[in-house]
Amino acid sequence: MMTGVFRCMTTIALMISLLVCAPETPPDSARLFPMTEQVVTGQRLPVDVTRLPSPVQTADSQFIAAAGIRTAAEAAGLASGTLLRSYGGGGALRSVSLRGLAPEYSLVLLDGFRYTSFQIGTVDLGLVSVNDIDRVETAPGGGSAVYGADAVGGVINIITRRPARAFGAETGAGFGSSGMEHWSASVTAGGTDGSLRVSAERERASNRYPFVYDDGAVRMTLERSGADYVSTAGSVMAAIQTGGSEFRLHLRASDADRGQPTTVSGPVQDNRARLHDADRFVSLRGTVPAGESFALSAGLAYRNNRQSYLDPRIGLDAWYENDQLQFVHQTDIVVAEGHSVAAGFDLIIASIASSEVHASRRRQFSIFAASSHRPFREVDLTLYPALRYDSYSDIAGGVSPRLGINAAVPWLPMLRVRGTAGRNYRVPTFNDLYWIQGGNPSLRPERAFSADAGVTAMTEWHGLYTAEATWFTVRTTDKIVWQPVSSSLWSPKNLSEVASSGTELRFSAELFERAVMVRYSHQFTSATVVKGGSVNDPSEGKQLPYTPKENSAVTASFTGGGASFSIIHTFTGYRFETAENDPRFVLSSHSVTDLHLTYTYSMSAGSIVLSGGITNLFGTEYTIITGYPMPLRQYRCSVRFIH
Repeated sequence: MMTGVFRCMTTIALMISLLVCAPETPPDSARLFPMTEQVVTGQRLPVDVTRLPSPVQTADSQFIAAAGIRTAAEAAGLASGTLLRSYGGGGALRSVSLRGLAPEYSLVLLDGFRYTSFQIGTVDLGLVSVNDIDRVETAPGGGSAVYGADAVGGVINIITRRPARAFGAETGAGFGSSGMEHWSASVTAGGTDGSLRVSAERERASNRYPFVYDDGAVRMTLERSGADYVSTAGSVMAAIQTGGSEFRLHLRASDADRGQPTTVSGPVQDNRARLHDADRFVSLRGTVPAGESFALSAGLAYRNNRQSYLDPRIGLDAWYENDQLQFVHQTDIVVAEGHSVAAGFDLIIASIASSEVHASRRRQFSIFAASSHRPFREVDLTLYPALRYDSYSDIAGGVSPRLGINAAVPWLPMLRVRGTAGRNYRVPTFNDLYWIQGGNPSLRPERAFSADAGVTAMTEWHGLYTAEATWFTVRTTDKIVWQPVSSSLWSPKNLSEVASSGTELRFSAELFERAVMVRYSHQFTSATVVKGGSVNDPSEGKQLPYTPKENSAVTASFTGGGASFSIIHTFTGYRFETAENDPRFVLSSHSVTDLHLTYTYSMSAGSIVLSGGITNLFGTEYTIITGYPMPLRQYRCSVRFIH
């Protein structure tokens, strides 16, 4: 462990020293590949990525296409500070955790609106295709002062495409391992004042993939059954620009019918459970400038999600329907040079109807203010204070403050230091509060303190090079734990305290107008139970289950002459399966390599794009969640016609 830490710390120190000692950046007239400003929106205020108080990584459409990424889960899961959790291949549930915490401590936004459900506190990002995505911004670190509940580990903001202002059409088809078939189509039209995009896609697979079963006494190759899926999605996106104002409409509908195989505990499988997801989302947002230093924006979003779960083995036939209506208003003001403020309010009305959860409604009202200030003209230093108040109809609310800083080192302008500290919280889910068999309406929100500090270096030479090192800590109190209250009944209580700390290292290079892109990240995490749920709790001082102490990812893509090639290599350290860290129940470390190839043939009428990829190139036998084996080597091919 210490050898790995020393090796990676030495590597990142060498990267930063090379950037710092690089030749002075030539004047603009001599630059071959100028640096472009990268602006992210995860702070409410648009901020240049070099001046952020905490790390934010963006997977834009160009990177997504070059790397062969297919879902939002894959895009977010490659960022530093993240861990992708998957319950198998194909259409299995996929979520992303940040900074060593469970996925329910990460808030997911869709175009800036809350997309995370209040019922379970997570989002199945494997159901969100990249077909309509412009970029995915992943921001590890507490974000409750900006976006409210559940942003303890960080925020994942999925930003959809702005339709092109010209006519275009695209259709594609693909096939792959385990009977996978995929179809997609889209049409775009627009002019000077507006644009429209309509898209649809469908994917299905038998998903009967081979895996190796090994219980220590018996080792054999089996075939995963009952994991078939059919998923369909469609969207309409429209944008209107007039007089400096912009209005955007987004409608999205998706349906997924999936087998839900049980954990593999022996050679015989009985997988008859089914899960059906129907999701509807609509949002409307308008931004109106009122002068050079003043702008108003307002947005309305509605999400309806219905799930049904059927398991004949145990006689379970359950359904859950969630409705969530959100209105947000924000005012942006440039007070003076170097001083900006974004302030506004959120209103959310959420409800649930279910066969397993008491019918309930939650009303949330929030006011917030976030600002940036450069107090000294002669010093390149920016302060980012933020404050938010949240009130709920069914649980306690509170105030979430945060302060961030970003400053250049005076004698080394390409080197910057940054940091944040603030209060965050997670609300009890509808399941925690209102589950018919054991819910606890007296639960309190989980409270957390988080802080991070880091250094980043950027330089140019035929492109842009970035190196970062970030230290972080998160301490959560009143953690909700489900415990047995009888032989057949469990109920949640605010009992434990958890601390997560570690180091995130990142290096990226984007060369020759992004014809070459390389990204490397490495994370060391200590996530332990400080206070257990009972006296002499054996989990105290132990690493949280399924949380590796070390994980990393490398992505490299090369584009030229109409062809592109990418390779993704990920490493995940060993993980304990139990809260007590029983050494008999450990998931071993694993490395997985994926390859992706694309060739584009251009014609006068458009272009033909041929793609092919191999996942798990070396056939690694691995499991992310106990009892849910991942596929061995698989392939995928597709062809697209673009006009």
